[in-house]
Amino acid sequence: MTDKPWIDSVRFEQSKKYIELQRSSHINALPTGFLANATERTRQIAIMNASPRVKLGKLYSLVNEYAAMRQPYIACKQGCDSCCHMKVELTNVEAERIAKATGILAQPLRVSTSNSDEKFAGIPCPFLKDHKCSIYDDRPLTCRGHASFDFDSYWCATERMLAVKLPMVSLGEALAVNHLIAQTTANPVIADIREFFPSVQ
Repeated sequence: MTDKPWIDSVRFEQSKKYIELQRSSHINALPTGFLANATERTRQIAIMNASPRVKLGKLYSLVNEYAAMRQPYIACKQGCDSCCHMKVELTNVEAERIAKATGILAQPLRVSTSNSDEKFAGIPCPFLKDHKCSIYDDRPLTCRGHASFDFDSYWCATERMLAVKLPMVSLGEALAVNHLIAQTTANPVIADIREFFPSVQ
């Protein structure tokens, strides 16, 4: 994906305004104290005396709680798979969880990779089957956090996904803890899902 697509500036401005409205409405609708409580729970997960797998499961559960409250405000729905055609970074702990769930061995990567957004743009996730995520319950944190607050998936389309930057809700603290969980393993690695599972077709 080297050619820059034509940008509909009017549509872009409309989307920005709509997204800001939806995002603000969503945040304002969250239960009182939820964000502060979620922050504290995230920190507790980071320091709890448990295995990396258990910590990851608790982190996923927390993010799932948030995602359920986010759902009414986003364009994402079943069958919309544009975000499954972009870079999907995950940790070795997440890869091991997917391997256990699927029976497919993860590639034993020794070092982390730093990929540009363009490298995997347009390339489907190896676990995308018939426009659906075949590992939905075990999908990486990156996938759980990604959502469009726009009124449709126009900007998610492969030919436009890297053309503009639109507001989202950051899960930065959860992502940071996810990386900390990986750091507690013997060989922490962060890479794209296609690098962990290159043999999956």
